[in-house]
Amino acid sequence: MNYKLWRRDLYFAISMICISLYLIMTSFSYPANSSFFPRILSILLLALSLIILLKLFRQRPREGLLKKREEQTSIEKFGAEKYRSRKKSIYKNPVIILFLSLVLYVGTTPLIGFFLASILFMFVFLLLNGLRNWLVLLVISIVPATILYFAFSIFFKILFPTGYLLEYWLG
Repeated sequence: MNYKLWRRDLYFAISMICISLYLIMTSFSYPANSSFFPRILSILLLALSLIILLKLFRQRPREGLLKKREEQTSIEKFGAEKYRSRKKSIYKNPVIILFLSLVLYVGTTPLIGFFLASILFMFVFLLLNGLRNWLVLLVISIVPATILYFAFSIFFKILFPTGYLLEYWLG
């Protein structure tokens, strides 16, 4: 990792710490019964940002290079390098893929509901990113959406949007 990448990750970690501190402070202005979950997420974001920051200080570049490691940043590991290696990807820019998938997700959620829209979002997003194994596509699309739906609807008693079309078809 060169100094430029290290500095970029440092700015990212510091900005995420600031954002999480702001979110923690604003969560105290919420009513007591609805502030628990945002507070927990904000504290989790703060903890993860601090871990990134500590990892960066351990890997401080010396003369433009790391001590003896040739590690990539987390953004490089999970970001652009994976997309460059995909041969079957329809689009080369992952930001465009994510944006189009999110537009589809937001547009279909009021129509078909949270559960089906989440499955469709994951399926289309993974398909556009070059994943072609249908079994993996279906499992990765259906299992997390099902777990989220049941966890939030049973444990937290949160009602999700059912969608206009499903309400019409189901009566």
